[in-house]
Amino acid sequence: MGPTFKPFSAGSDELLLSGWLLSALEFGQLRMNAQDYLDIAARARLLLDECAVATLLRLRRDGPRALREIVENALFERRVFDRPTHDPERLRAVEVYDALVQRLTTP
Repeated sequence: MGPTFKPFSAGSDELLLSGWLLSALEFGQLRMNAQDYLDIAARARLLLDECAVATLLRLRRDGPRALREIVENALFERRVFDRPTHDPERLRAVEVYDALVQRLTTP
């Protein structure tokens, strides 16, 4: 039996649910449990790794607030800047980060 794949809609539903749950935890609508929050955020991050850049850009714009912040990090790690929000300061921050990591990892 070959591998089974979830349709994208299942992953996107799970992403949206994750974002809504994280937001509800942040705003006190649900009782906060740090481990639950971490688990939900980690699962959302794994799902985001499977998404195309176009999907990430849309989620950053239209997704739940807590999910938008995770998406922004995913885009930053991929070094993706969409033209309307391209920011030379963010690009400079990436260069500074790379230089710092290079210095820290070089013996």
